Amino acid sequence: MKEVAEAKAEHERLVRLKRTVSLTLEDMREYHHEWYLILWHKYVMDEHWKALCKVAARNGIALTDEEYRLARKKALHQFDKWAVGLD
Repeated sequence: MKEVAEAKAEHERLVRLKRTVSLTLEDMREYHHEWYLILWHKYVMDEHWKALCKVAARNGIALTDEEYRLARKKALHQFDKWAVGLD
């Protein structure tokens, strides 16, 4: 019985985390689309960062390595600010 209670508690925690992450990504998709694309393709789709430079292209021009790193840093910072409730 203890294992069942622990599993239920863990399931509830994971459901809350999933909801927080999903809502935060939805907001980013609406307000910071480039950053959303970077986070989605990097951390959800597990794509190589070089491919992301093309996915997040600006005016049809792929991001440079430096532009990508800066955009990812800003995206992670914004995600951290908006994802209230993550452990």
